[in-house]
Amino acid sequence: APGDNTAAPGTPAANPAPLPPIAPPQPGELENFDLKRALEYSDGALALRLSGHIEAITDVSYSHRGDRLVTAAQREGTARVWRWDRTMQNVTHIVLNLNRNNDAGGGTAGANPARGGRSRRKKNTIFVDNIEWSSDDAYVVTAQSRKAPNTPAGEVSAQPWVQLLKVWDSLSGTLLQTLNGHTNQVHLMRTHPLCPEVLLTAGYDGKLNVWNMKTGRVLARAHNVVDRQYDLAQNPQVGELCAYHDGCWTPDGTGFVVGDALGQVSFFSVSESGRARAFAREYPEQYFKSDYEPLMWDSWGYVLEMHTGLPPHLTPSGAFVRITCQPYDLAWQDNEDADMKAMPGPLPLSAAQNHERLAAVREGMAALPDFIAMTSALLK
Repeated sequence: APGDNTAAPGTPAANPAPLPPIAPPQPGELENFDLKRALEYSDGALALRLSGHIEAITDVSYSHRGDRLVTAAQREGTARVWRWDRTMQNVTHIVLNLNRNNDAGGGTAGANPARGGRSRRKKNTIFVDNIEWSSDDAYVVTAQSRKAPNTPAGEVSAQPWVQLLKVWDSLSGTLLQTLNGHTNQVHLMRTHPLCPEVLLTAGYDGKLNVWNMKTGRVLARAHNVVDRQYDLAQNPQVGELCAYHDGCWTPDGTGFVVGDALGQVSFFSVSESGRARAFAREYPEQYFKSDYEPLMWDSWGYVLEMHTGLPPHLTPSGAFVRITCQPYDLAWQDNEDADMKAMPGPLPLSAAQNHERLAAVREGMAALPDFIAMTSALLK
């Protein structure tokens, strides 16, 4: 159902009168509903098609109530909020145009470029990276990125991307807030499950912010500075910022979890709860001794652990160790960790054994090119 409203492309129109709220289905309507049977007999019948975007759609998200849909096209620089009635008719939508930095309102009602509009359209320079609904569906949040203007010859731009977060009224399309706190793409954007005005963002710049979307203030922030060396070829290095990739709030909203490019999972708490204190006592590097045991193939080609002769997934895990396979001192001294001491499996390596194993690995890696050359010569 094409959005054939009459507003001209790029022309702001009066905000349409909002549709009356859509009443949720009554329990009796769903009592005898069989989804599998319905899908089998519907043969995947198309109920509705929405038209309006002129570039590939990269984000689609239902509102929490399920009565509206927001879509975004990254290269087009726009997002659209769609609405329809219970019969899948009377389709309306508003356009959130990220190219228009207009505090009085960034939405245009039902803008629908005519055929051939692609050639008249200026090349878009703003990209939509992410979209998110607030928990009460009152706001739609967009994350956008734009290449920084060219710097003078011989100079390197300290900020290659301009990043902005925009908070929109989901009914009128009015731009409510512009949030500026990141210098690289933001792919983690989560609104609080209980407080609709609170937003968590984190990005490839290694920065994390918790916002009040109503006031535009940052309530809390953190920088993901690398504080330990996991690998000789590690990137980023100690002291640099490590990119955040994904995360979420806890269901009760008392904390959130984020994961980064180095495989670290970080837990944050917004209150001094017992759970926060319990996480603080956990070991930062959690590996098992069995993760480091050498493997072999048996005569049938199955992989076994060399020391136990068992498949890796059946091998006792052993104790917690650091990434260097060295045990935590507390794990072998404190009586509170008796359970860890009694864990089945091989004991961790001592410092001397760890250095010997690392030296053997380096020696083997140094001899690898000669081995490959010799094997190639024999094959010839």
